[in-house]
Amino acid sequence: ISPDCFGNDIEAEIDTQLKELEKMKSEQAKLDQELKKLEKTQKNVAAEIHNIENKIEKLENDITTSRNRILQLEKDRALLRKDIEGLSQDISSSKTKISQAMVRAYKNNVNFDFWSVFLGSSDPAEVEEQWYLFQKYSEHEMGNISRYLNKRQNLQNKLKEIEQKIRLEAVLKEKLVLDEKNVKKLVETRKSLLNQLLVDKKKFQSNLAELVAAQKNVTNLISQLQKE
Repeated sequence: ISPDCFGNDIEAEIDTQLKELEKMKSEQAKLDQELKKLEKTQKNVAAEIHNIENKIEKLENDITTSRNRILQLEKDRALLRKDIEGLSQDISSSKTKISQAMVRAYKNNVNFDFWSVFLGSSDPAEVEEQWYLFQKYSEHEMGNISRYLNKRQNLQNKLKEIEQKIRLEAVLKEKLVLDEKNVKKLVETRKSLLNQLLVDKKKFQSNLAELVAAQKNVTNLISQLQKE
């Protein structure tokens, strides 16, 4: 084999390796570009996960606050119901007292001897005085009933407001719980995506490392061929 022929073979091999090297460099540039895109996506996803986790924390705090509000409203409702029941008993008691006073007054009108026993006196002036006192007593109890009724009505209005607040707060809490559930699903999806991006990044880095090593080998081979 002539030296010229051998030289031509070396030059051809060098040319082939140079083309391979250029191809590798082009592939490396593409890999570098893809890796940068992947790292940018990874950064954005990580930031999104951080924001979602902050949102979850806020939702959890809002849910706790809502539950506490409901508990307080339920306590207020129980106290109002107790007060309303107490007023109802007071109203019933006053009505009973008036009924008893009316019965006594009636018996006084139809049976004078009854009052002689009941009052310990048969003096008409004393009977008239007692009748006057019964009237005043009845007016007093009627005044009490009127006050009790007004107060009870006010409490019943407040009770309706509280019950409405409890219903609205319960709806809000359920919405918050649903939002939390959906957001947690979203963050799990983003975490899965982030994990996949990390796997892909390692693959890209591994491919780049292999490509750089291959380029080094080709560069060394070209250098040796050029020496020959």
